[in-house]
Amino acid sequence: MRVKILLLEPVECGAEMVEYELSKAPTQFTLERVETQAAYLRALQEYCPHLILADYRLPHTDCLVALALAQDICPEVPFLFLS
Repeated sequence: MRVKILLLEPVECGAEMVEYELSKAPTQFTLERVETQAAYLRALQEYCPHLILADYRLPHTDCLVALALAQDICPEVPFLFLS
């Protein structure tokens, strides 16, 4: 089974670093990266992730808002802040 990971990361090089580190794990995964709150909301509902990773510093939204949205839409999905 592939783990579906949703990554809220506005900076491409940051997303590349996360994907590189994740690729070291023996688990197969699919990574969906979003940059904006609108894209994030859409992905929460349509992508149905198994894990959510979010950059702590977000220019277009607050990371705590991102956490609250995830808890409302998919409360069973683990959410991790990246710093």
